[in-house]
Amino acid sequence: MRVRHGLYVMAAFLVMAGTLRAESVTVNLGETAQDILQTGIGDNGSGYAQWYLQQGSSSYAGGVTTDLFSGAYTGSTPGYTGGTYQFLTSYNGNALSDQPIGISSSPGSSYFYFEQPLPLGTTITLDLAETGGPNYVIPIYAGGTFVNGYQILDTSSNCTGVSSCSPFEVGETPGATFYSTVTGSANFNVAATPEPSSIILAGTFGLVGLLLVGRRKLLQSSTGNAAV
Repeated sequence: MRVRHGLYVMAAFLVMAGTLRAESVTVNLGETAQDILQTGIGDNGSGYAQWYLQQGSSSYAGGVTTDLFSGAYTGSTPGYTGGTYQFLTSYNGNALSDQPIGISSSPGSSYFYFEQPLPLGTTITLDLAETGGPNYVIPIYAGGTFVNGYQILDTSSNCTGVSSCSPFEVGETPGATFYSTVTGSANFNVAATPEPSSIILAGTFGLVGLLLVGRRKLLQSSTGNAAV
């Protein structure tokens, strides 16, 4: 019987957990300490430029390349109001052709989307270190799909291999490069903090369950004494 009362208490907490809602969070990513490096691949034949994308400084170990952006972030959601971030993109291999590929969002555009799917084994995560608070690891790309979103915008224009410096011209020119620090934003969902009424409700169920357990123990003890 004590086990059954315990299950009732657990069920009360599980019901509360099931009612928690997801909360959308947006954080602003300050200027990176590292550059994005876009290397031109050429036109896709329909006016869309293409690039190999290195998002930040690059390191290679154990067959995996990891690109790193870092900087400071701010936000308005409690718990995500400010601190530092690391934006990490990892993929298998170390060759230029192993990098994720971007393609113009529309013909002639310097804005890009990732060509899907990204290289096998690619992961993208956003690590947030809240000032005076917890650290968060937010998945952006995992399991072959984007599970959360982000966007970045270059802060300057630096090019090689082209006479007119723009990401689009670089993307149209194989081997040309565009590099710049970036700013941006990321949006993701987190479990919202339960409402005070939900916390009180859970506490009430828990207290009732404990009282029932205590009552059962007393009854069992009385019965035992009577049997002696």
